[in-house]
Amino acid sequence: MSEVAVADLSGGALTRSRLESWDTTYLAEAAARWRQLAAQSEELFEWHRRNVCAPGGAEWSGAASEAAGERVSTDAAVVRKQGDIQREASEIAENGCRDIRLAVEQVLEAIAAAEEDGFQVSEDLKVRDTQRIDVTTLAVRYTASREHAEDIRWHCERLLQAELYLGQRLEGKALELADIRFPV
Repeated sequence: MSEVAVADLSGGALTRSRLESWDTTYLAEAAARWRQLAAQSEELFEWHRRNVCAPGGAEWSGAASEAAGERVSTDAAVVRKQGDIQREASEIAENGCRDIRLAVEQVLEAIAAAEEDGFQVSEDLKVRDTQRIDVTTLAVRYTASREHAEDIRWHCERLLQAELYLGQRLEGKALELADIRFPV
């Protein structure tokens, strides 16, 4: 029997059922929402810019017009920068979604390989031999059991590293976005 003791990011043990039902749709949905929000913000701000420069369709001039035009141009640059960061976060989420799905598939493939080799992989990812072992096969089966357990553990760690890296990158974008402010 060989064990895989890999904790997930929430502190609990990574389990087979969690791997088999791993959901990344929230990432794809967030990416789409962030792109949509960036586009909407820029579109609404462009509408605002047109109304400031020509309120009610009327042209106006003078110091107030120039000040309003400068302010709306400055604000439009802020909105564009925010939109750029939202689109960057969206791309990170989409790539992370693919990376995590691939990492989960690799763990499940490692489990399948162990089972194809005559081992049972339990809910807690322990690898147990299901074949009758005699003295001539004991060392070979023990080594195979350890190798399968190590493959599963290694792929679980890669999955968790991918998830952690994705979280760090998205958090970085959130901090970037929070730092962008409209001038007072």
